[in-house]
Amino acid sequence: GADEMAQLAGRFNRMTRRLEENLEQSLRQQRELNDAQIRMMQAQLNPHFLYNTLDTIKWMTVREEGMDNPSAVMLEKLAELYRMTLASDDIVLPLSEEIACLSLYIQILQVRHSGRIQFVWEVEEALLGCRGLKFCLQPLVENALQQGFHGYQKQVPCTISVQAWIDRACGMLHVRVTDNGKGITKEKLSVVLARMEMQGPLEDREHIALINISRRLRIAYAGRSSLRITTRVGCFTCVEIQIPVERMASLR
Repeated sequence: GADEMAQLAGRFNRMTRRLEENLEQSLRQQRELNDAQIRMMQAQLNPHFLYNTLDTIKWMTVREEGMDNPSAVMLEKLAELYRMTLASDDIVLPLSEEIACLSLYIQILQVRHSGRIQFVWEVEEALLGCRGLKFCLQPLVENALQQGFHGYQKQVPCTISVQAWIDRACGMLHVRVTDNGKGITKEKLSVVLARMEMQGPLEDREHIALINISRRLRIAYAGRSSLRITTRVGCFTCVEIQIPVERMASLR
């Protein structure tokens, strides 16, 4: 009768609440796991860059003296860069902060490479308030430098360009890093693309920046992002990231 229906309804409501609580707990745990994975992946790149830069400073310090020498400049820029990267625990940052970190990194590179690398910027000022995954631009530029120009003699100036724009038709922020270096062979590109889709530890350090960023994007944006590589041997490599636009009110 009515009592049995009331009891059934009560049991059903309690079961529904438990399911909702379990789902909410599961989602919370998954978010915490995703955050932990992203922070772990971010941390993998920092020691590599720190070691290379400090090693360069060490040898420059042997040859130079005084506070105005290049090694002192590099130390100052490096300290400022790491202060900025460690200042926030946020996973996403305004593009302006990413650009500021990248600018310091490039100033260090220009000292290390005696101005042999040219950098071109094409980033609209209106985009600087857009938010993106933290610490993506610097690894892309480092990848362009290491993979594009290391051990490669090029007749024209070595150039790395950084571009950013919004495709308002689909609401996506595009960030592109292009170098005019040696490019990637089809065979190696196939290996890199396959590793970008793999799970588990990163055993091979080659192209670790691309693999790392691809994994972080997949975790952070749950399939709503992409990382595309276009290349031609002896000509260029272009890496382009697309992520959903998170923008300031003035851009809406």
